[in-house]
Amino acid sequence: EDEVREFGALFRSLSAEQLHLRPYVEPLLAALKDSGCKTAIVSNTEAILTRFDLSLFPVLQNVDAVVLSSEAGVKKPDTKIFRVALEMLRASPGSSVFVGDNFEEDILGARRAGLRAIYIGEGEENGETIAGEPRILQALPNLHAIQQGLKLMGWGSTV
Repeated sequence: EDEVREFGALFRSLSAEQLHLRPYVEPLLAALKDSGCKTAIVSNTEAILTRFDLSLFPVLQNVDAVVLSSEAGVKKPDTKIFRVALEMLRASPGSSVFVGDNFEEDILGARRAGLRAIYIGEGEENGETIAGEPRILQALPNLHAIQQGLKLMGWGSTV
C-alpha cells in the first residue's frame, strides 16, 4: 500500500511538470470574470486526477463551477453534463456559450443542450458559422479570436 501511494505521488508530480494552460486561458477567464460572466469547466475526466491538476493553476480555482464526468456520471456529448453545469451556474442555455476544442463532444453536445458554442480550431477561419449553424462559431486558438467570437455571440465590449 505504501509503494502504491509513493508511485501515485511520483506519477502525479512528474505528470504535473508537463501540464500547462493554453496562453489564452488565463486572460480570457480574467476578462470574463471582470465582466461579470460566470464560468465553468466541463471535462470528461477522472476527478481523482483532475482535481489535483486544477489545484496547480490558481486561475482555474476561481471558476464558478467544475463539472467532471466521473463525478457527474455522464460524459460529453451527453446533454446532462451541460445541464449540470448550467444548474450549478444558475444559467439558462440560451444565455450561455460553451467554448471547446472537440467538435463532437464539446460543440455538438453543447448545441444539443441548447447552448451557443465556439469551436477552437486550428483553421484559418474566425468568426465564421459552421455548417450554416448560426449558433456555432469557429475561432482561432488565441485570446483576440475567442473574444471576438464571444462578442459576435452577444457579449459586451468588456469581454
